[in-house]
Amino acid sequence: MAGEHPATIGLLMPMTSSDGSVQAEILHAVQGAYVAQYRADNLDDNTVPKIRLVLANPGSDSSGWLTVDRQLDAMTGAPDYLRVVAGIEDSTQNTQAEVHWLTHLPDPIPVVGGTITADTIANTANSQPFPGLARVSVTNGSEAAALARFAKVNSSQAMVVEDTRTDDDYITTLKEAISKQLGAGMAQPVQFTSPEDISQDGDTENQFDQKVLNICMAEPRFIYFAGRHVQLRQFLNALGQGCPERKFIVLTGDDASHLASDKLLNPRTSAGSPWSTRPWRSPMPGPRPRCRPPVDRPPTTRRSSTRSARQASHSAGRTSPTARRSSLTMPCGQPYRRWITLTSAASSCRRRWPRSARSGRTCTRNCGSTAPAAGSAWTTVATHGTRQYP
Repeated sequence: MAGEHPATIGLLMPMTSSDGSVQAEILHAVQGAYVAQYRADNLDDNTVPKIRLVLANPGSDSSGWLTVDRQLDAMTGAPDYLRVVAGIEDSTQNTQAEVHWLTHLPDPIPVVGGTITADTIANTANSQPFPGLARVSVTNGSEAAALARFAKVNSSQAMVVEDTRTDDDYITTLKEAISKQLGAGMAQPVQFTSPEDISQDGDTENQFDQKVLNICMAEPRFIYFAGRHVQLRQFLNALGQGCPERKFIVLTGDDASHLASDKLLNPRTSAGSPWSTRPWRSPMPGPRPRCRPPVDRPPTTRRSSTRSARQASHSAGRTSPTARRSSLTMPCGQPYRRWITLTSAASSCRRRWPRSARSGRTCTRNCGSTAPAAGSAWTTVATHGTRQYP
């Protein structure tokens, strides 16, 4: 222990990037580490020793790992008392080298990996290549197996899109895991080559534009993607534009989490669009369907002018825009307790309201611009953008 001196924790991770989404995640990671340090030092009852946090940046591609590791090793004694290195994120060969160096010192430094998922940077029950390494995330092999079981993947209906790079442990181990899951029945993968800097777009967008048509014609149900998030974003954008009327289940590794803050992802190809296949939470991003009045709607109090407009429109054989907006009403804040179906491609909307909607104060719910109450999960149930809300 460090006695009255604070114990130092090194946050080791790339802290420079030209990618805006990665910059946002770096900021959040540092903020989270600071909040944890502040809580330990100020909110936990009489916790000793106090925690001191230092930031260790090996560069955007971790190429400066050796210089940084040597500085961290020099901090293990007084007055710094470095006790652990945390925050290891990218599964690259440089990351593997820096973790190996820290855990094979004469006095090894414990390492806690944040989001490293490569199978090559892991200890097993039978092998300990990195003594003192603790991981938070599971390996790519475990992720691929879990995805296959969850999605009930049929190898005859699956296609693989993979990066040809061999110097990125995340990509190579993800390809190996996918190949193991699909077995001998795996079709010839669709390949592309990403730029050396994984945060750069390069020319892969042009590569995907050429390959998407072949993927559409093959009509796979499942697409395994073995690549980094920048190329995943480009692929999803190209797939959504090239095959707007088809539905795919895209399976990939944890690098897809970067897409949550990637502003270049086309919202029409992301969760919340008519072509999405994964669950989401409302409100929905992107354009929303314009809908006709609900089939079963609760009686509500409307202004006489609105009623007159609706009656006049019915006599003409159609519903006026004013009547359409006023007819879509329900109590403010009431949850959707029964099924509600939206069919955007047909420009129609059918809703069945809960019984509780037949009484109480009402507020307008325009189907063309209002999503279900927050927390209502939805899934795509057919092509052309059919959605169901529980």
